[in-house]
Amino acid sequence: DLRAPGALRLLPRRGRAGPEDVRLVGFDDLGVAESAEPALTTVASPVVRMSQVAGELLLCRIGALPRHREPQERLFGTRLVVRESA
Repeated sequence: DLRAPGALRLLPRRGRAGPEDVRLVGFDDLGVAESAEPALTTVASPVVRMSQVAGELLLCRIGALPRHREPQERLFGTRLVVRESA
């Protein structure tokens, strides 16, 4: 998502127009995706939940939490946020 708006701005300089000629999809659904021109289609991931699980795993591995508290969830779903760029 952070680099995609710059790529969208460069397309006209290269004789291309998005999304007519180039379809661009970002990843993370950061705030910049919605404010890009055109608004960026992106894949949203549950960053907060992934961070929580990573922290819990770390605490279990270093012994700060009991091993039985080690999170079992390791797969995280994503969702496509369709906007103007694709």
